[in-house]
Amino acid sequence: MNKTNKNYTNLSKKYGPGFVAYSKKSGQVMAHGKDIKKMYEDAEQKRVDFSKVVISHVPGYGNLSLY
Repeated sequence: MNKTNKNYTNLSKKYGPGFVAYSKKSGQVMAHGKDIKKMYEDAEQKRVDFSKVVISHVPGYGNLSLY
């Protein structure tokens, strides 16, 4: 499994708060939504292969999140 480091500051500016599905291989955001259901619908519409993506919550910009 490839490990992709994501810059959550950039993701939160563009997609937060919400959910994203990004490629395990390239790190490219394949689908996004303000809630998990909308992200899933966007992914299905784009015919995303769920075995090849990571689904992650993205906090709103400026929010502190510890992982």
